[in-house]
Amino acid sequence: MSTPVAASQTIVALGDSTTAPRKVGAKQTGRPQGFSTQGANTNSSTTVSHNLVSTVDSTSKMLYVYSDILRDELPRYDYNLNSISNEGIGGNRTDQARLRLNKDVRAKDPDVVIIQYGINDCWVDDGIPTGPSRVPLDAGDQVDHPNASRGNYLNNLTDIVQSLKADGAKVLIMTPSPVSYTRNPKWRLDRERLYAEAARKVARNEKVMLVDVWQLFLDYDAQPGQNLDDLLIDAQHPGALGHRMTADALKDILLVPVR
Repeated sequence: MSTPVAASQTIVALGDSTTAPRKVGAKQTGRPQGFSTQGANTNSSTTVSHNLVSTVDSTSKMLYVYSDILRDELPRYDYNLNSISNEGIGGNRTDQARLRLNKDVRAKDPDVVIIQYGINDCWVDDGIPTGPSRVPLDAGDQVDHPNASRGNYLNNLTDIVQSLKADGAKVLIMTPSPVSYTRNPKWRLDRERLYAEAARKVARNEKVMLVDVWQLFLDYDAQPGQNLDDLLIDAQHPGALGHRMTADALKDILLVPVR
C-alpha cells in the first residue's frame, strides 16, 4: 500500500446505522467468531477470525466501527490524516441525509466523504413483501408511492454525490451491507439487493469510487464454513468482523496513489 496524497486529509463518514457508533447490547451478540483472546489493553477484548482482528471496548461497550479502524490504522501507512468524523445516524435515510448534508458534512470542508445508505431506505415497515419501502427506489417506483415526498433513493444519493463533488471532495460510495437471511425473510434481502444495485449505478454514473460491501459480505458467505451472520451483530447491522472487512476494503482504495 502507498500513501495517496501528501496533503493532510479530512474524512467524513456519512451513513445510517451501519456507519454510526453502536453500543453492543446483551442481545447483540451475533454469531461466535473464531478465537477470543484478551488484548494488551485491559479495556478491550480482541476477536481473531480468518486473519482479521476487530475490537470492542469492554468498558464503554462501543463497537469498533470502520471509521475507528481507519482513524487508528491509516497513519500507520503514513497516510496524512487530519481527522475522520463519523456522521452516521441510526435509522437515517437518504432524504434525511440531504437535509443535514450542509451542517454535518459540507461545513467540515472534507477531502474525502464515505457514503453508505440503503438498509433504512429499503426497509418495509408493514412487514409485507409487496409493501412500500421507506424511500422509493427510483423515479418509477416513486409514482403513487405513499412515501413519494421523500424523493427516491437513486436521486437522493445522486444529489448528495453531486453536491460533494461540486465542493471538490472525493466521494466513495459503499453499497449497503446485506441483512441476515437466516433472521429475516428472504424477500427483505431481495428488496435490499435492488438498492445495492442502485448505489452501484450512482457510482458508475458519477464516476466516483465504490466499495461493494454487499458483494464483499456475500463472497465471504459463499466460502465453506463461513456464514453471513459471522459479519453481523444482529439481524441487520455489521458487527466487529463486518466492520473490519469494510475498513480493510476502504484502506485498499484510500491508500492507492492518485494518478
